[in-house]
Amino acid sequence: TAAPSAIVAAIQSTGRDAILRGSGASEGAAVCILETHSQSVADQVRGLARMVQVSPNLTVIDLSIRGLSPGNYFATVRETGDISRGPESTGGIWDAVRAKKEEGSTTKAKGVFGMVEVGKSGVGTVFWDRPIQIWEMIGRSMVVSRQQDG
Repeated sequence: TAAPSAIVAAIQSTGRDAILRGSGASEGAAVCILETHSQSVADQVRGLARMVQVSPNLTVIDLSIRGLSPGNYFATVRETGDISRGPESTGGIWDAVRAKKEEGSTTKAKGVFGMVEVGKSGVGTVFWDRPIQIWEMIGRSMVVSRQQDG
C-alpha cells in the first residue's frame, strides 16, 4: 500500500540506489520523465511521475522531483507533448477550456494535478489520485512550475 517513491526512498536511505518497475497492467500504467531542457534555468529539475490506472476512471500518480529550490510547485498536464521550447510549446492546461465553460461546477480541469512541496534537500514527493485514464495521457506533457497556472 506504500507509494513507490516511499519504497525507493527507504531503500536509498540505506546507501543503495533503487528503481521500481512493473507496476500495473500492461495497458494501465505509464511513466513521465521530468527534466529541464534549458541551460538558462537556474533549477535543473529531474523527476519521475509513475501513473497506474486502478479502476476504469481512477489513476494514481506518484511524483518525485529533485534539484529544485525549496518551496511549493504545481504540476499540470498540458494539451500537447511538444517540448521543443520547454513549457512554452506544451500548450494550455489539459481540459481547462471545458472546465472553465462549466460555470458553477466544482470540477477542475483534468490537467491540474496539484501541489508538491520541495524541502531543503531539494526533493519533493507527492501521491495523488485523479479521475483520468492512462490512454488520455498519451501525447501530453507534464510541467512543474513555481507559479500556479490559471
